[in-house]
Amino acid sequence: MSYGPQVFVDKFGPPEPLLANGIHFSEEWANMLWEGVVQEVGTGYFMDQFLCLFGEGIREFDPLIESWAFLLPDEKERWVIGKNAYGALLLLEDPTVEGTMGLVGLLDPLTVSYQQDNQLDLMGLVGNWLPQERQPKFLDDNIYQEWRSQGSQELESQQILAIKQPLSLEGKMELANFQVENIFDYYQSTAEIYKKYLNHDTNPSETN
Repeated sequence: MSYGPQVFVDKFGPPEPLLANGIHFSEEWANMLWEGVVQEVGTGYFMDQFLCLFGEGIREFDPLIESWAFLLPDEKERWVIGKNAYGALLLLEDPTVEGTMGLVGLLDPLTVSYQQDNQLDLMGLVGNWLPQERQPKFLDDNIYQEWRSQGSQELESQQILAIKQPLSLEGKMELANFQVENIFDYYQSTAEIYKKYLNHDTNPSETN
C-alpha cells in the first residue's frame, strides 16, 4: 500500500458499509489512477456513517450544487464526491478536464460558505487533508455521536442532521441547534434565505 492511502486507512479504517466506487472519469489515465486508490482505501461510509466518501450514488447529490451556486466563485464543472452527516459537501472541480488533479472545495452548511485551497487536489484529499484533519469542522462528529447516543437510528442516504442557525450567524454546535431533514429540501429551502442575507437584503429571521 502506498503512503497516501495508508495514512487514510490508518485514520479511518475500512468503509462500513462498503459501496462500489461512484467516481468515474472520462480519461483513461485518471480512471486507472483513481481505481488504484479506491482498491486501497475503499469507498462508502466511514466514522459510524458520519462520512460518505466516493461511493456509489454520491453523485446523485450534484443538483445541490446548483441550489447553493450563489456561494461559488465561478460556473466551472463540479461533482459531489463526499458528504458528512451535517450536509457538508466535498466538490471536485473541473473533473472532466483535470481528472484526479482537480481541486477540491468544501460547501459547508455550518458556516454557509465555500472553502477552497489551491494546494488541495483529489490525491491530497485522500493522502493528507482528510487523515491529517486539515479541516476539523468537516470531521467533527461530536453532535452526530451525541444524537446517536440518544438511541437515534442511522440517517437514511438523503437525510442529514441539519443545523438550524449556522455558526456564521451566531448559532452554536449543540444538539438543540440541529434537526433531521432531507438534504434536498434543506438546500432548496435555505437557498434564497442565505442568498438574501449574504447580499445584505434582509435578516434570515425575517424570512421565517
